Amino acid sequence: MKPILGLFLLTALATRVFSADLGSNDDAILQTKGQIVATIPASDDRPFPLELAYGYPLPKNVYNPDLFVTLHVSSATDSSAPEKLRFWKRYGAKYKLLKELEAGHDTDNFGQVDSFLAKDEHGMSRYFIFVPCEVRGTGHGNEDEIYFTDSDNEMRKTDFEHAPSWFKSHLKAREGIWKGERNRPFENGLRFAFEIWKEGDGNCCPTAGAVTGFYGLTSERKQQSDGKYEESFRVAVTTYTRVPIKKE
Repeated sequence: MKPILGLFLLTALATRVFSADLGSNDDAILQTKGQIVATIPASDDRPFPLELAYGYPLPKNVYNPDLFVTLHVSSATDSSAPEKLRFWKRYGAKYKLLKELEAGHDTDNFGQVDSFLAKDEHGMSRYFIFVPCEVRGTGHGNEDEIYFTDSDNEMRKTDFEHAPSWFKSHLKAREGIWKGERNRPFENGLRFAFEIWKEGDGNCCPTAGAVTGFYGLTSERKQQSDGKYEESFRVAVTTYTRVPIKKE
């Protein structure tokens, strides 16, 4: 295994506590669990309802807010039917919408949302939400995204450099990465795997090699004009291993 940028292995040691305070006007936008998992009715710009595909809480511990995720999809055969992925924060027996993402316009679809803890270069561990999004087609590409929840209970996107993009400078002549990588959260971080094709390979059968490795985390903290600090994070490759593809 080759070390890259220093080995910021992702570890599960965190001390973050999230506020559960509600503003005075928030009661009007709280919903029951029955409401957030109910079918989303058809509308003028979407002549079909969206039904619940899944709904479950993300792992609850001292490191993360009490979040519930729902995915609504259409049962219509039209592949352009949108999908709505929503993240809810629980307040007692009710829920407040934090974030809504949409996919499915002939392009992509969401997978199972997951979460992980990651340790940055300063030794601070943070909680992240992994949103897998597969691009339809033979290329098996993806537009996976990573989010975190800030001190104001707002979900914000993390800068995420996908492993194939990072690895391009390591390719040899007449080599290419023709398909997307497979990103997989685990308890202590995020790992990846992908294959390498060479000129003359079939689309189905890469022969140049396989790459596996881990992502690491760096962070930045800036003080704003109001005195508050704003955090941002970047997830990028830290270690990788390239091996030959075994012939069957």
